[in-house]
Amino acid sequence: MKKLFVIICFVFSATFMFAQEFNKWSIEPEFGLTKLQDMPYGGSKVGLYNAGIGVRYMATPLYGVRVSGSYTNHNYTLTDQSVKYAEGQIFGVCNFGRLLKLERIAKNRYTIIGGIGGDLSNSHDFTNTQMFDRVTNFHLAGFVDNEFRVTDKFFLTAGLNVITGVNLSAPTGVTDINQATINGVAKTSIIDFNVKAIFVLGKKKDHADFYLEPELAPTNNIVYVDSTRKVTNNYYTEVCEEISAPTSNSNPEYVYFKNDSYKIDKDGLENIEQSLHKIKDKVTITAYCSNVASSEYNLKLAKNRANAVKDKLVNLGVDPSKINIVSIGIDFDRKIPELFDMARRVKIEF
Repeated sequence: MKKLFVIICFVFSATFMFAQEFNKWSIEPEFGLTKLQDMPYGGSKVGLYNAGIGVRYMATPLYGVRVSGSYTNHNYTLTDQSVKYAEGQIFGVCNFGRLLKLERIAKNRYTIIGGIGGDLSNSHDFTNTQMFDRVTNFHLAGFVDNEFRVTDKFFLTAGLNVITGVNLSAPTGVTDINQATINGVAKTSIIDFNVKAIFVLGKKKDHADFYLEPELAPTNNIVYVDSTRKVTNNYYTEVCEEISAPTSNSNPEYVYFKNDSYKIDKDGLENIEQSLHKIKDKVTITAYCSNVASSEYNLKLAKNRANAVKDKLVNLGVDPSKINIVSIGIDFDRKIPELFDMARRVKIEF
């Protein structure tokens, strides 16, 4: 009971800690093939079918819980008699891909999700005398999924579900029992080869599976007030004025972005509009990112930011032939967490 209380406290603490950062909920239908492993009474082959649906909640980008239900319909090889199971599962879930830092080599498009927990089975037809050895009536179960991000709200997975210690009695007409039994009931394992669709719930941009955490969030707020990018926060004023104050020759405009985003907000659009009267000939758009995630990923993100600003300028009437794009990627001059907000920017020079 004490351990359960500690686990509940941990989940709730993690929930409040990351409450505003990412989407936590997803609905996960699945379908696939089934193999009854180490089958007594003649064995079985891989066959159709199993189907199920689950709901997953990720308290943090690393850990969560999944509750699901499934239905399995399979046949014995020896007697071709149907074996049917209705099952309910609960799993503790871990994002192993994040632990292995796969986002750095997979451009945050692939991860590995796994879990371990319990399965409660109810069998039909000739296995209707199914019994359970465990006091809790749960079989040990686990799963591992290769997860691919198709969009921010939709993922696809391919993986394995394994349920151990499932008990069943002999089918009709089978009397030769060569395997060990307990009270006349033999044991087997269920292996499911499944494809799963994941539908993300929530209004945030990212789901927990692919959320990139900042290395360290600034302890103070930085406020940008106009096109000079002067900072009103006293703690950062001296540093940021030295870094970002425009020179008298170029007088550039700046567009700032949120972490892992190239969406232009209202302030950014105003600064783009302010730049129109300064354009005489050529325009250079230089894009930067903060020192989070891989260099390759940030180079692509910076290019997307530059193109987003270019598209706005073109929509406002600027000749695209006058616009030159430079994608820098990570701004290593502002690589400390306190300056990440300054790094996530596009500079418009004239």
